[in-house]
Amino acid sequence: MRPYRTPIERRLIGFIAHETSRPLTLDLRSSLSSGCSAAREYTGSQASQVSSLGCGSECHHNHFSGSGKSTLMKFLYGDEDNTRHLRVWADNSPLVRAHFYFWNPGQQMQKTLKGLLQTLLYHILQACSDLAPTLCPERWTAESRAQGSTSKQAWTLNELRRALTIFKAQCSAKTKFYFHIDGLDEYHGDCWEVIETLQDLSRAPNIKLCLSSRPWNEF
Repeated sequence: MRPYRTPIERRLIGFIAHETSRPLTLDLRSSLSSGCSAAREYTGSQASQVSSLGCGSECHHNHFSGSGKSTLMKFLYGDEDNTRHLRVWADNSPLVRAHFYFWNPGQQMQKTLKGLLQTLLYHILQACSDLAPTLCPERWTAESRAQGSTSKQAWTLNELRRALTIFKAQCSAKTKFYFHIDGLDEYHGDCWEVIETLQDLSRAPNIKLCLSSRPWNEF
């Protein structure tokens, strides 16, 4: 993790953020201002879920509609105890956190695999911009040659999949990544496609997932 970014890195990251749109990276703390105490009480009753974030690779919260899944997930992402458990897991390595909330009434990017992968890639490059030439070689080469028109093209799903596949293979032991994903039941597309993608990420020793869904058979 470098403390600075090159001009090419800034352009690539900026375009990812522009296409992804702000609703995918909103401040989760603001949505809990009126229900924080209720969320904390509910979280207390789910202590095993919180403590599990400090071990293993995946925490999966699966309850019925209206049971408070999203409230709990939003609370956990900003909770200091949760962050403390994650830092224990990370040991002395830098910890990078990213969140994504599938939302059925939202825009296409808020309920598809492309939206999920592009948001994760944005957070990864925000924290580790030096990975840009490795994860996005074609766009990096185009930017290096001052062919800006290439990087302004919409990212394709296959391109994002390749970037995340390379990321998993290149995942440095010096950095730990935590991906916090809610609302899998609101995903639009083949459920097994997103399941296999997340299972593949969970196999990396430096990646931890916290997932939430209604109790669908697929999940």
